[in-house]
Amino acid sequence: MSIPFYQVLHVSAVILLTAITFQSCADPNEGKKSQRMILGGIASLVALVAGFGLLSKLELGFPTWMIIKLFCWLGIAALSGAAYRAPDKASKFGLLTAALAVIAVYCVYGLR
Repeated sequence: MSIPFYQVLHVSAVILLTAITFQSCADPNEGKKSQRMILGGIASLVALVAGFGLLSKLELGFPTWMIIKLFCWLGIAALSGAAYRAPDKASKFGLLTAALAVIAVYCVYGLR
């Protein structure tokens, strides 16, 4: 598969994962938890596989900014479930999600 294919797949999955996390933070309704967690898990897996596929195609090795992005990915993926465990802190989790997304984008464009 081509590099643009991996890029589109990775970025789309990350946007979807972030949107699902924001949804969970905005409305931590237990009735919607199952569907959101399934979609978030699928988006998270696609983002991970496409990200490593892209890294392999670009032949960059394993740079430092990739480690930072992995921690951001883990944080965003975990915050969706955390919003259901502590609905009173969901707004803080939303801000943390936004901060992690900004850090991840900075790592790609600022640290390369």
